Amino acid sequence: MSSPYLIIGGITSAMVTKIVTAEKTYDRKLLESKPDNWRKIIDLLQEPDLMAVIVTLTAKNYEQIDSEEYASVASKLLEKVSSVPHLVLIHEAVLGGARSMTESDEESWDGVTWNDTAARQHFGDIDEALRLRVNDRVTEAGIRPVTYKRNLDISALASNFLDDSQNNLMFRIYIPSGKLFEEESSEILSMFHNWLLQVRGRNIRRGGYQTAKGRVVEFFAEDNTQQHTWSEELETFTQFISIIDNTTAATTMIQGLGIDQVMASALVSTYSKKLKRIQLDAKHEREQVTQKINASLRMNQLQTRQALESDLLEYASDASSDLLERMLDQLIPASPEVIPLPARLSQPHQLPLQINQQFFNNVEGVVAQHISGNITNNAVPAELMSLIQRFGNEEAQALTEATQELADTNAPPNRRIQAKQFLKAFTMKLADKVTDVGITIGQKWLEQQTGISS
Repeated sequence: MSSPYLIIGGITSAMVTKIVTAEKTYDRKLLESKPDNWRKIIDLLQEPDLMAVIVTLTAKNYEQIDSEEYASVASKLLEKVSSVPHLVLIHEAVLGGARSMTESDEESWDGVTWNDTAARQHFGDIDEALRLRVNDRVTEAGIRPVTYKRNLDISALASNFLDDSQNNLMFRIYIPSGKLFEEESSEILSMFHNWLLQVRGRNIRRGGYQTAKGRVVEFFAEDNTQQHTWSEELETFTQFISIIDNTTAATTMIQGLGIDQVMASALVSTYSKKLKRIQLDAKHEREQVTQKINASLRMNQLQTRQALESDLLEYASDASSDLLERMLDQLIPASPEVIPLPARLSQPHQLPLQINQQFFNNVEGVVAQHISGNITNNAVPAELMSLIQRFGNEEAQALTEATQELADTNAPPNRRIQAKQFLKAFTMKLADKVTDVGITIGQKWLEQQTGISS
């Protein structure tokens, strides 16, 4: 029988302690070995009892992944790692290359502490072309790497990961205070939790924490529910919400899940009322925010009017009366997006293809101040948030939440470390492909976060 945990590469006493304390076992494998051993690792990654894997990739492993000798097994290994809950740790000197090592780190090295200078001595200088190729392969495999700088970081990151694994964390979201639809998002999550308990009979525990700057909502399974099962539950709930206005169809759907007709009818009625209340509250909140945004824009009326006149020269004379309203419709969400609601409360109109960029940025910036929450507005550089929205793709939401949690100085230090290293990996990989001053600004802000390791 295989162990529930697999450690590939480096190991720390913190990892062992977490696993042993939970009365679990682990297997350990090294990648500094022949392809035949990689095939054995691939077999372990396919064991049904495997709960999670922790992988540490070094510069030597990058060379192996990119070599002809390992060509037949490297892609398979990355694919199988991606298919199970994983933590893939890559040192900044490897993921980001020589440019990730700052002179200030070198100057402050005391000759003993593990830092970038020591890392260079340990890892050596990695070939840039090779580094870029392997980074792409890791990303294409669906792996979200996390960087580290010191061995202490590995212990903290691995402890967080193992805690989540051992507690069967299924869902986690950070909601900053002051964010548009903050309360409505929390209500939708409560609806989903009740659905899991009442309709699906899932023993799901809700946890998290709250500070003055935001709240975290977490769902934990009391059994070893697999992630794909969780995704199916979310999809089923979303489907139910999408047809809830059709009472007959919604009731039939719940009956198909094993609920008797009387109880199914009562549940549909309850969820329908809650959802209508959430939608009404969201509509009112959106109207209030729109009024505040219009007031803010009027404070800069001359600049706004001049930009409008410049933009609208080529359009019909009546276009100026609704352009701003159409822009706000597109920029302001119509409903909470934590879980999709049946339909948007309004559909954004198509905007003219050419709008003065200064004007658009002005309006977009004012909108962001009113809908993103207090943390994003005051602490996180706008340039970093812009990079996330432009290049984060399917990870944009997770990256946004990471910036918000990192900026929340009252959040648990271990969670802030996790957020910081996740964001570092994003900016390092992005710097390989994009020239943007925002990357430098974002990386500087990340390094300035104090009170936590790295």
